[in-house]
Amino acid sequence: MIERIKENGLTGFQIKIIALGLMVLDHIYYFFSFTGKVPLIFNQLGRIPAALFLFMVIEGFYHTSNRKKYFLRIYSAGVLMGIVQYAIIMMGLIRGDGFYPQNNIFAAFAIIIVIMQGIEWVKEGKKAKGILTAGFPFLVYSIVTLICPVLPQKVLSLLGIMLMTVLPIPFNAEGGIGFIVIGVVMYLFRKNQKKQIIAFIVATLIFDIGMAFIVGATWITLFTEYFEWMEVFAAIFMCLYNGKRGKSAKKLFYIFYPAHIYLLYILSLVTFYAIY
Repeated sequence: MIERIKENGLTGFQIKIIALGLMVLDHIYYFFSFTGKVPLIFNQLGRIPAALFLFMVIEGFYHTSNRKKYFLRIYSAGVLMGIVQYAIIMMGLIRGDGFYPQNNIFAAFAIIIVIMQGIEWVKEGKKAKGILTAGFPFLVYSIVTLICPVLPQKVLSLLGIMLMTVLPIPFNAEGGIGFIVIGVVMYLFRKNQKKQIIAFIVATLIFDIGMAFIVGATWITLFTEYFEWMEVFAAIFMCLYNGKRGKSAKKLFYIFYPAHIYLLYILSLVTFYAIY
């Protein structure tokens, strides 16, 4: 096993700050690309932060003194963002081109934590509890898929609200099933930093490039349109991680992430209507 604690390198706090900076660039592109003035590289660099935050969520899951509170904090943040997203739709605050923010990485993290906890219980010998917990998000998805065709419209609407808020499922979460799979793969190799990073790179390239070619990408468009695979560059910062937590800033991401999203969205609304 490679020793994770090093004298030099980046602390967890520093990695989060780097991820926050790259995330802002990505979201500037996300909200203002309609102007045609934001460089594509903002979006390309923006493939990196989600993987870095995922890396730190896995670390947090291992080091937290209370996994239940850790999960509830992330889950609650996801529920609140889902409620805001629903409110934006219901209040008609959708931009003139039909755009509205669908960001909610907390929901994806919550699903991954549930799966990780399930696997932990299996390792502890609590097989039935662990398997049920790890498979719960996929069980919910299967049930929803089966019953949706026979549900009346009112019930479907209620179910849609639940899936947006209190009951996130893998295929609907930000990043989709690929992000969930990559997160689980990283967790499985977490005790060996070198293997974890290699597993992350391999899983990312196989899934992202594979999906890109399935939907019609070419080697050229992998760099201009289908560049989700560029999240592999997060491995550079993962390699520099020294295993130390660094400064404590528990609330920073929970506040900054939704705050900057909704601020940028408001600014995009003003910009859109000023132009059109």
